[in-house]
Amino acid sequence: MITAALCAAMLLTARPASANDDCVKLVFNAVCLGGSVQSLPRDAGPVPASGNGELRFKHRDKIVHVELKDSLVVHVWREEPPGSWINYLDWRNKLIRVYGRGTEEKDFPPSATSRSSRLNAVVRGEGRVTTFWQQPGWRVAVIWDTQEYVQLSYRLRDPAETGSSGSEGL
Repeated sequence: MITAALCAAMLLTARPASANDDCVKLVFNAVCLGGSVQSLPRDAGPVPASGNGELRFKHRDKIVHVELKDSLVVHVWREEPPGSWINYLDWRNKLIRVYGRGTEEKDFPPSATSRSSRLNAVVRGEGRVTTFWQQPGWRVAVIWDTQEYVQLSYRLRDPAETGSSGSEGL
């Protein structure tokens, strides 16, 4: 009985090996938003000497981008092909199930009222739709602005702000 209680206590207090005290959110089970460059996966490639810039690498068959500022991970986003209205709605609905109702911002020409006219506006570089969810210290968004992919984006609201590690969501 005591052994079972001790095991349960250890499981409740256990943290993932990749988590650290500066991790605000573990994104895509690979990148620690708010963490240092040392927390990046090995396949992320060489980090710029200045500690600032962008890395782009493939993780589990998806293209992941990481923006660094002062050797901290401040923005992580992933490409989810294809870039279509249906794919945007699918990802938006998945995130609604996790984070609740978000805030949607649309920027299309007034004539773009149907799916096909919105796709044409995106192809011409004249259309964009974003739904975002503000969280303590960070923000998650799904963005459709290219016919190539829908973007899942996680960004620190204040790069200096840190908190307890988050668990993986969408």
